[in-house]
Amino acid sequence: IMKKYLVYSGSGAVLGCALGIAAGSTIFPQILWKAYCIMLSIQPNVVLTFNWPLSIAVLIIYTSVMLYVTWWCCHKTLAENPAELIRPKAPEAGKQIFVEKLPFWKKISFLNKVTIRNIFRYKQRLAMMLIGIGGCTALILTAFGLNDTVKSVVDQQYGKVSLYDYELSLAYDMTDDEQALILDSWGDDAEKALFLYRGSADVSANGIIKTVTLSAAQDGVDGFVDLHDGDEKIPYPGKNEAVINYNLARTMELEVGDSITVTTADMRKLKLTVSGIFDNYISNHVFIGLDTCAEQWGETPEIKSALVCAPEGADIYSTAERIADTDGVRSISISEDSRARIDNMMSSLKYVIGLIVLCAGLLAFIVLYNLTNINISERIREIATIKVLGFYRRETEQYVFRENLVLTGMGALFGLILGVALHAFVMDSIVFDMMYFAPRIKPLSYVISVVLTFVFALIVNLMLRRKIDNVDMAGALKSIE
Repeated sequence: IMKKYLVYSGSGAVLGCALGIAAGSTIFPQILWKAYCIMLSIQPNVVLTFNWPLSIAVLIIYTSVMLYVTWWCCHKTLAENPAELIRPKAPEAGKQIFVEKLPFWKKISFLNKVTIRNIFRYKQRLAMMLIGIGGCTALILTAFGLNDTVKSVVDQQYGKVSLYDYELSLAYDMTDDEQALILDSWGDDAEKALFLYRGSADVSANGIIKTVTLSAAQDGVDGFVDLHDGDEKIPYPGKNEAVINYNLARTMELEVGDSITVTTADMRKLKLTVSGIFDNYISNHVFIGLDTCAEQWGETPEIKSALVCAPEGADIYSTAERIADTDGVRSISISEDSRARIDNMMSSLKYVIGLIVLCAGLLAFIVLYNLTNINISERIREIATIKVLGFYRRETEQYVFRENLVLTGMGALFGLILGVALHAFVMDSIVFDMMYFAPRIKPLSYVISVVLTFVFALIVNLMLRRKIDNVDMAGALKSIE
């Protein structure tokens, strides 16, 4: 007898692993690769490889767990007296639950009291529903939270950090007088401008080297770049100090007070102390003062970059054309173009979201269908009895499915808590040098996650209505005989 069940569960586990490994080695990587390519300037084709050690380990572990559970259930049942096995299994004895001690218990209708008692009577089913449905909701919330986080990168970067409209590369070093002249030549096309040193550099610390954009301004970058940590304003660094972005600090394991070495493209070095860490989402930046360069290099670097803010309501592109035609402007980069380009690349994320929601739906369907099917089978005499007593079709279905919906609600609430933790873990695991994802979940995502979970539950209830309708009342009540 035990061999029959072991072969049944073992073959199902092996077949399921084979299908899962096949999908996990082909379909899933290609979908995830599409999302990963949003971070790359080029999009090479993914090269699929098969990981034999990992696949064998998954097969062995999963099948072993399934066989152990099957063996334990069979061992527990076969140890009983055959005469007891022939008799119908008595339902678990009802016990007073904590809800009955609450003042509003007496106001609850009889059928609702039955539902609440049944939920807490079958503790194993309650635990399985909470874990299964909770896992479903957690996966959905993680998927939509991933979308919220990635989509918010553009808004956060170009709405709260980078406040300028244009970044200019100038043809020659601009003195104070030349800066005033070129700003005057722009007229109404530029509301304000900041002339600064800006170039590529390497930062080294703790045995790690990262490429960054080094910016040096005389009196800070207020109005052009908002240096902040959450709601806290970060002061512009003093002499021999530097302010770096959070992602750079995280990947290089830096904190305020640590020392870093910055090497520019022309191999000039700066020894700096981190005075602040600010929020930034795209690229890595280090901000210093011009006096730091003057002290350590013995001279002020060439001012060949400018950040420009266009007047409110101006046509960004026509204004950019007029500024680009000015003598001394070598090239111009429009922030709105960068924003649109990155936002467009993020659209690939929809494949990942669809994949996760699909997996979550399958998980919810399997858990709900199996547990509800077992619940109906175990309570077939109870269902037949209430039908004989005159319960209408809808009342009978509500009597059974109401428990499902309540358990789905409890599992969904548990899943929201689990989903927040899972989403934070996933986002913390995504580490890119040139982009940082701060975990964010919009309120609508919580609502959608719960609604989708209930949709899956309602689909299962509709599928199992036929089983309740087809209960043979006479046959079920005479089953003992």
